[in-house]
Amino acid sequence: MKLLTFLGAPPKGIYDKTTYTWLKQRQTTSWVALACAKFFEIDEAWFVVTEKAEAITYANFLSAKPADLHCSPIRIPTSLTENDLWLIFEEITQVFHPDDDLIIDITHGFRIQPGIGLAIAAYLKEIKKVQIWDIVYGAYEPEKQETQLCSLSSFLDLIQWTFALQNFQRYGHTEFLADSLLDAEFKVKRRIALELTDVQRPTYLHGLADAAQRMGQALHLLRPEEAGRAGEKMLHSLRQGEKEIATHAKPLHALADSIREEIQPILAQSHATFDARYMRSLLETIEWYIEKGKSVQAIILARAWIVTHITLHLECNPRKYIGHREKAEKLLRDIWRGHLHSLPPFLPKEMLDKWNVLRELRNEIAHVFETHPSEKLHKKIAQACLDLVVIGLDYYKN
Repeated sequence: MKLLTFLGAPPKGIYDKTTYTWLKQRQTTSWVALACAKFFEIDEAWFVVTEKAEAITYANFLSAKPADLHCSPIRIPTSLTENDLWLIFEEITQVFHPDDDLIIDITHGFRIQPGIGLAIAAYLKEIKKVQIWDIVYGAYEPEKQETQLCSLSSFLDLIQWTFALQNFQRYGHTEFLADSLLDAEFKVKRRIALELTDVQRPTYLHGLADAAQRMGQALHLLRPEEAGRAGEKMLHSLRQGEKEIATHAKPLHALADSIREEIQPILAQSHATFDARYMRSLLETIEWYIEKGKSVQAIILARAWIVTHITLHLECNPRKYIGHREKAEKLLRDIWRGHLHSLPPFLPKEMLDKWNVLRELRNEIAHVFETHPSEKLHKKIAQACLDLVVIGLDYYKN
C-alpha cells in the first residue's frame, strides 16, 4: 500500500504530538504519516513538499521514521499560477501507476492543496486506474488528546456517482451506474478484509448492478420486455436494499426517486399483452430513445411499432414472424406498390405517410447512404418518430 501525504512548514519543523485514532487502532506521534503507516500497512510514502518544507519538516520526519518505510519527496512550487497548478498536478500524478493501492492523507495540506489532492485522486482513479482505498484527514484540536482520522472518500465517490447518474439521466446509459455499484461493493468488501471498516458486507449492490447492466444491454439491443423485467428487478433491489444503498451509495439513494421516474416507460413492457396500454408504452419508449439521442434505436422501434399495430389488427401473433408479422409487412408493400386502392380502417393515412418517411430514413442508415449530414438526419429521424408518437397515442387513447 502506498501513501500520498502533504507536509507544511510548522514553526518548530515538527507537528504537535497527538494520539491518532482509526477504528480500534491508536498511534501517538507527531507525524500523521506514521499513524497512517501503521493503520494501513504502508510500505511506500510520497510527501508533497515545498523547498522549505523539504529542507526542515521532511528532514525531521526522515529521522523519526522506521527503517522499513520507503519515503520520497514530491517537490512543488509555492506560487499558485495556473502553470504552477498544472506542474503540481504532473509532479504528483507521474509517480503512481495502474493498479497501485493508494491512501491519500490531506491532514497537513496547505491552502488549496487539499482541493488539489481531491482532484488528483479523481484523475488517478478514473484515468490511471489507481486503486484509491481512502482519503483521510486528521481533525487535530490542540485542547484534545486524541485526533480522529476521518474518511473523505465519499467526496471522491461523489465525482464517480455524478458522472454515472448524469450519463443515465442524459443518455440512458446504465453501464457507468453498474460499474459504480460494483466498484462500491468491491471497495467495501476489500475494506472489510483489510479491517479498515466495521460495516456489514453488502448484499444488494451486486444484484442492482446486474439489473442495471441487463437493462442497459436490453435497451441498446431493442429488447423492451427484457428491459422492463430488468427495470423491475432494479426497483426491487432499490426497495429491499434501501439501507445498504444509503450507506454505500449515498448519491444513488438520493436520486432513487428520479431513477424510478426515468424508467417508468420501460417498466410497462415487462409483461407484454399487446393491448392498448402496451402499445402506448412502446410509443413512450420511442420518445425516451429520442430524448436520449438514440436515433437508430428510435427509428427501428418506430417501424416495428407500425408492423405490430397492423399485425394485431390482422388478428395475428406479433411475437411470430412467419405467417404473422410478415402479413403486416406484405400489406405495407402492397400499398406502396399500388396493389390496394383503399386503406384498411386501422391504417390511417397519416400513419402510412409516416411509415414511408421512416422507411426512407431507415434505409439511409442501414445502407450507409449519405443523403443527409448526420445532424440533419438525426433531426429528421427525431421529428418522424415524435410525429408517430402523437399519431399512435391518439389512436390508442381509449
